[in-house]
Amino acid sequence: MRRLLLLLCLAPVIHAAEPDDSIASARAHLRPGDEEGFRAALADLRARFPRHPAVAALQLDWGVARAGEAWGARDFAGLERAAAALRDFVRENLRHPRVAEARLALAEIAFLVPEADFDTARNQLRLALSAATPLPPERRARADFLAVRLADAPGGAGNGLELAERLLGAAPADRGARGEAAAALCLRGRWVAAVALW
Repeated sequence: MRRLLLLLCLAPVIHAAEPDDSIASARAHLRPGDEEGFRAALADLRARFPRHPAVAALQLDWGVARAGEAWGARDFAGLERAAAALRDFVRENLRHPRVAEARLALAEIAFLVPEADFDTARNQLRLALSAATPLPPERRARADFLAVRLADAPGGAGNGLELAERLLGAAPADRGARGEAAAALCLRGRWVAAVALW
């Protein structure tokens, strides 16, 4: 009887540990070249704990990791697969607190591919910046940098230099945000302004 009582008391603890094990297993498969293992681990997690918040976060992490890997290798087909995964994440998780990160990644992909789609990049960036949960500071700096680049891209307002100077002047003491704004000025050939405002 004591053994049964002990098992009944421990059952919630044992059950609560299971998602953590499944999450750790899926995270272990996030490394490059292990798409099959990741998908299997994610499917297992999704089947056992369908409403667990880690399922969506892992889906986002996978898309971002694959996008970085594909961009580093200049694998544009891989970049499109990563974009498809990110679009799936956004479609399935519109209210997720990290949806702005997915939209920022989609904007960057649309901007960076050889057949750049500046309108899609601008739209995704606008949606990322207006999301209910704001971007973390390091991602916000990337969004600002992309906004500067898009301002001078075809169809943009043509005010990239003005925007970069405004961002650099308003940037907090955070070196990451100031560095992104300074980089935007440097890209426009404003080395003196970038160094002086840095």
